[in-house]
Amino acid sequence: ARKRALIIQQLYAEGVMDLNKEIDLPLLVQRIAVISSPGAAGYTDFCNQLHGNAFGFVFYHRLFAAVMQGTETEASIINALEAVYEHKELFDVVVIIRGGGATSDLSWFDNYNIAYHCTQFPLPILSGIGHDKDVSVVDMVAHTSLKTPTAVAQFLVDCMQQTESNLHTVKEEIINYTEQALESWQQRLQLVTLQLPNAVKRKVEQAYYTLTSSIQHLQHRSKQNLTQKAYTLDKHQQYVQLVSPIRIFEKGYTLTLKNGKPIHNQILAKGDVVETISLQKRMKSTIIEIENGK
Repeated sequence: ARKRALIIQQLYAEGVMDLNKEIDLPLLVQRIAVISSPGAAGYTDFCNQLHGNAFGFVFYHRLFAAVMQGTETEASIINALEAVYEHKELFDVVVIIRGGGATSDLSWFDNYNIAYHCTQFPLPILSGIGHDKDVSVVDMVAHTSLKTPTAVAQFLVDCMQQTESNLHTVKEEIINYTEQALESWQQRLQLVTLQLPNAVKRKVEQAYYTLTSSIQHLQHRSKQNLTQKAYTLDKHQQYVQLVSPIRIFEKGYTLTLKNGKPIHNQILAKGDVVETISLQKRMKSTIIEIENGK
């Protein structure tokens, strides 16, 4: 008992006692490395409980044979752990089990080297090597300690059942969320469908009002422009009429031309023939005398 206490004290002092417990169990624990004696009744119980589970879960296990009692126990179990380590990527957990035998045989698992190797192992270790009232040092450092090989197998089945239950819960949550999302979108779609005709009607009415207003504005501006243009044209016509030669002729004035051009810009001489135009007559005259004036 003193040796066992010293081993436990040393493991605590080194800070490794709970290292394996800190490793998370995988969600699916189906690939199992088993360290046990192939002829042990406990190994047979483990296999029967594991592969005969009522849920039909499929497990893969591989036996790494080891001596589970006597002076060869330490070296044999450490060798088995090292063999598992070489293929650690193939396994989810390591199971160390024994069954039957005297209670005194448990003392072989109060071993520092075996316990230390367990604390350093990268995979969770499940132990099933004790009895109802006995706990070995290996049990203490293992990730999970159970009393019997059958209990270890049932623990693995329970882990799978819990994962299946969690997945079922997640599945139901996804289904419920999806149904709620679909229902919400259907309601929104129905609302849009109901609102769409009114929205389209409002858009059409707004566009019609805008178009009508634009047409009315264009008509008004066009009418204003035409009125303004007509007024301007009338003024031009009045001006043209005022400055028209006919209007001048009507007042009794005449126009005198030499060679078809007004005489005021030409040099005149006696004997030149000029043409005088009045409202109703065209007359030709010969210049007899020229007097200059202002």
